[in-house]
Amino acid sequence: MVKKQFLDDLKDQSLSKILKQLRKSILIAHSPQDKIVDIENAASLYEAAHHPKSFVSLDGADHLLGNKKDSQYLGSLIASWSRRYLDYGAEDVPNAEHQAIAVLGNGSEKFLTQVRMGSHFLLADEPESVGGNNAGPTPYDLLSASLATCKAMTLQM
Repeated sequence: MVKKQFLDDLKDQSLSKILKQLRKSILIAHSPQDKIVDIENAASLYEAAHHPKSFVSLDGADHLLGNKKDSQYLGSLIASWSRRYLDYGAEDVPNAEHQAIAVLGNGSEKFLTQVRMGSHFLLADEPESVGGNNAGPTPYDLLSASLATCKAMTLQM
């Protein structure tokens, strides 16, 4: 009964009307090959939204982003795009030049970790073979990269 009421309530809502009232930045991503939601729906949402707004075409992607490369691409794009519209205060950015802060994910993101180093961000994860999602380099990859870049820069100096 609750599910039916929820679905009925959703039917009565107008996303275009909600977007007109929202007045927040929005990123709309759509695939021309999407067989679930047509391009006209995405276009009407884009038209209804106020600036700042962006539209990204995900050529070749399916509605649920079943291809891992498509979902990783969109995840990276959303992270990069949203930084401009998120309000980071001075307390959010480490004050030490070489300080790093890591925040572990939760739920299905068992090992996924967000890493912030000054004003730079990246994801770390474990491979699927050990229970991760392979959404970023492993801690060992990061350590190897750290040593390799340090060595290369030292040689350049």
